[in-house]
Amino acid sequence: MLLALVAGWPLPRRAPDWSRISTAVQQGDIPGEAVIKVLAVLVWIAWAQLAWAIVWELVVNVPRSNRGQLAQPAPLVPAGVGRGIGRLVALALSIGITLASTPTPSLARPAPAVAMASRAPSASTIVLGASGPDNATTVEQVRSWRVADSDSLWDIAVVALGDGSRSSEIIDLNWQLRSPRDVRAGQVLRLPADAAVPADRVPSSAPPEGLLDRVDSYLAPAVVTIEPGDTLWDLSEDRLEVAKAEPVSGRETIEYLDEVIAANPDTIEDPNLIFPGEQFMFPAVGEAPAPTAPAPESTPAPEPSPPESQTVPTTSPTVVPETPPLVPVTTTVVPAAAVPSATDPATTPLSETPIVSSSDSDRAATEDGSAAQWFAGLAGATVLSAGALAAYRRQQRRRAARGERTLRRDAAVRTETERQLVRVGDVSFVRWANLELAELARCLVPADVRGTPIAVEMSADHGLELLWDEPNPVAPRPWEAADGGWSWRLIYDADLHLPATPQTAPIPGLVTFGSRDGGTLLVNLEALGSLAVTGDATAVEAFIRSLVLELSLSEELANSYLFLVDTDPEAEANTGRASPASERDAVSRITSVAEQHEEVLRAASLDSSFGLRLNGAADGRELTVVVAAADQLKHADVLSAEAPPNRGVAVVLTGDAPARATLAVDADGSALLSPIGLRFQAVALEVAPAEALVSLLHGFEMSDEDTVDGEDEDGVGEARPLDVDALDIDVLDDDLGEDDEWEPPAPEVLVRVLGPPRVDGYPNLGRLDVSLVAFLACNGGQATEDQVVNAVWGGRAIEKVTLWNRISKARVSLGAALPAREQGASTVRLADGVLTDLSVMKAFAARAAEVSSGEAIDLLLHATALIEGTPFDAQGYDWSYEHQFNAEACEAIESVCVRLAELALEHGDLSVARSAIARGLRALPLNEPLYRWRMRAEAYAGNRGGVRVAFEELCNRLAELDSESAPSAPTLLLYNQLVSPPSALRTA
Repeated sequence: MLLALVAGWPLPRRAPDWSRISTAVQQGDIPGEAVIKVLAVLVWIAWAQLAWAIVWELVVNVPRSNRGQLAQPAPLVPAGVGRGIGRLVALALSIGITLASTPTPSLARPAPAVAMASRAPSASTIVLGASGPDNATTVEQVRSWRVADSDSLWDIAVVALGDGSRSSEIIDLNWQLRSPRDVRAGQVLRLPADAAVPADRVPSSAPPEGLLDRVDSYLAPAVVTIEPGDTLWDLSEDRLEVAKAEPVSGRETIEYLDEVIAANPDTIEDPNLIFPGEQFMFPAVGEAPAPTAPAPESTPAPEPSPPESQTVPTTSPTVVPETPPLVPVTTTVVPAAAVPSATDPATTPLSETPIVSSSDSDRAATEDGSAAQWFAGLAGATVLSAGALAAYRRQQRRRAARGERTLRRDAAVRTETERQLVRVGDVSFVRWANLELAELARCLVPADVRGTPIAVEMSADHGLELLWDEPNPVAPRPWEAADGGWSWRLIYDADLHLPATPQTAPIPGLVTFGSRDGGTLLVNLEALGSLAVTGDATAVEAFIRSLVLELSLSEELANSYLFLVDTDPEAEANTGRASPASERDAVSRITSVAEQHEEVLRAASLDSSFGLRLNGAADGRELTVVVAAADQLKHADVLSAEAPPNRGVAVVLTGDAPARATLAVDADGSALLSPIGLRFQAVALEVAPAEALVSLLHGFEMSDEDTVDGEDEDGVGEARPLDVDALDIDVLDDDLGEDDEWEPPAPEVLVRVLGPPRVDGYPNLGRLDVSLVAFLACNGGQATEDQVVNAVWGGRAIEKVTLWNRISKARVSLGAALPAREQGASTVRLADGVLTDLSVMKAFAARAAEVSSGEAIDLLLHATALIEGTPFDAQGYDWSYEHQFNAEACEAIESVCVRLAELALEHGDLSVARSAIARGLRALPLNEPLYRWRMRAEAYAGNRGGVRVAFEELCNRLAELDSESAPSAPTLLLYNQLVSPPSALRTA
């Protein structure tokens, strides 16, 4: 209308005189009115295209989308304009539906539990053949509608609910719908309980009203063991056809296959790559029918489960844990006959075939087969799990001191255990949180803040929130003050490069208390002084168990030493941070530490021990914590009174006792921390996962049997050369032995993993980008989407679009080194010229095995020059352990350095031998084979003092890691031989 008022009718009302127009153009005398008319014509044309595109979308593409067909571009409209109009129409329809609906809490509530049952069954409850009224009680709360070609979401709401504006309720009930355009023919949609579904729209698995004499089959969740020739597609299709009693479409199979993959996040890495003997949880098909009248067969009976239940493994979990499981748990009541009981041997028939392969070793069955049973108990205990994983890594390095091949040997036995620990414990996020808190404390001085931190809330989605006991309205960048200064917030930066070793915690008493608003809540015990934990006895015990184990394991976020009064220390992690103590010793220690801190604070004119740790002074200021049961103490009030807040001490008492703070925990886990008034869901660690975790960490026992294979008693034969035939390196030529054809590897892009990982020439890549490229390079230059997600994101549930957006971000820096995704491909690839320094080292080592010793020394020197430090020496590279890339790198370093030292001593080149050994120890500081060659090199030089220095250095390094560790028998034997006088050797 505005265009018509301004420009009027744009076309001339009579035929123009072209000679006058030509003359006007040549003389530059074009009337302004003519210019306006021409512009008006152009605008009218653009408007006509816009209107035509909108009409086309509404009349053609919206119906096609409802039928599950692809959109057709509008004729005579540029492609870009057509796509933009399509998005605009979809957005307008979504906004219209949302605005038309009456605002109710249902818009924000999650989907009902029944909607989750088919997506992610509980990892701890296996239901086979479950049916009857117990299951029907939740299913009858919704009705189903099978979408036809002509259906739209608005039409469904009008017919079934009487109001098209209620279509938003249908979206709430169906996780697969993100907008009205997602409705496809053949879909089965859940509708509210008051929906009236016509007979021709009722799916086959849910009978329409009035047809109670026909009820189609309902196929309950089941565990399926893979047999030769099986595929997930075939198994999914078979289950659908069994349930529906009719052939199913490819779209239905794809939708159900997606549910199968979602229900097995820790099992399925590549849906196209499964192996006989593996077991997968297949979700329910259809909905359990509601019974029309009481019938004997609909009541759960105590007799054994149907024959289908014979596929239940004998080691499957039988009790739903009280702690939150790793996956959502359906609220459907499970018939007792459908769930095997650990105390009832009759639930496992004698003829039942075990699912665990008989070829697995007993140790593997113990470590891996039972892992799934107790790892669920660690869900939600992020800091505890991260501490356990860090302790597990330290134990691995301790065993690897005997020889790097022990890493590979351990990985073969504990692969599943390691994978599960990585999944549960987000070490990178915990390391980031500790780093940011340490950096914050380093940049603050006592005058900058008032009061002390009372708690920290953390989540990977929102980052950190630091809660103060007094308002601090000014926060240093990048932190932001909120709530009037009562809290400081920081967004999680997943790309920040993290140090390989943790920073000293500036709030040493931070420990997990539970969860709140989807994040982990940690409370500063030192700010409380004394704490009494009361309430349900079982919940209190589970809370204390988690607190003690986390503080005894954690070197991130906490720095505490525990004294357990009348508690068996063997039930805790053997890390040196927990010790037994009597009541008298506990009172004496708490009193002494508090008085020392009081004197230091008085001298520094400070009112809190938190101020002592600011400005980079956190080292050496740990927290002393006493844990005791109040009913076992003679003077619980005395112990509590001797622990003032913010004086380097804390006392935690279980049961009713006088204390400055009280934590009341109910049987359902809900908790209240007084006098702060903080409500949350308390953490709970059950006995089984705690004992299993402690047993796992105690399971690493060093012995001389761990010495690398092939060593003689005199220490000769330290490491076998690399197996050239087993190498799969593209840079090696087929004619490796021909001098005139071999070329040293020259990668276009070098990915460093023999030290802190990085990509040479690309310093701006973020941490996740470097991890992604390093994984691809180590994995042969390519990997599937699922493999990349499991490695780089630790198996956390992320959208595929997040993965490809990350790849696109990395491609901006890497360019052709990270090629564009092929159409329809699900594989991530690197260019052929991208190699790791590990592959280059192995190429030099392989060539050295084919040439003379003199030339081999030069090649091995090039190989050792690539060593910059401990392989994968950064946080976030747990995939290097899981895929044994770390073990491969350590083994290659040991072999190359030992071989170079051996050849150098044969040629009398002491400096090269010392250089090779030093390079190796830089990467493997506890490696005994390298220390033995170091002692040999010093003995070759006639330097017995150097032999003693090398041996003492090894002893000190082992003692730092574990006070009970000592060199192996071959090392002791060689040392005694080298330091003994020649006469003693001749006499012997």
